[in-house]
Amino acid sequence: MAINKPELRFVYYRPHPVNAHFVRVVEVELSDDECRVIMTLLDDAVARIQKGRETYGPLELTSDTRDFVKEANEEVLDNAIYLAMDKVRKRDNP
Repeated sequence: MAINKPELRFVYYRPHPVNAHFVRVVEVELSDDECRVIMTLLDDAVARIQKGRETYGPLELTSDTRDFVKEANEEVLDNAIYLAMDKVRKRDNP
């Protein structure tokens, strides 16, 4: 008989929708694996933001004129290309 592990409470902070100087705590019930996935995404996102800050300075959305949807689409295509290249390499060099 499988023993169900209790769900873990994942707490994170979000900016208040009206006043960005305040944060609100959001609590959700997540499994251990769900928490691990979120923490991995968070760690990776923080590392990418820090790398961007080192290269371009702090993010300022009010003055940033980039087309984020266009850039995201380009990144998705880049990701697909990298995955295909890896697949070809592994197939050709087992």
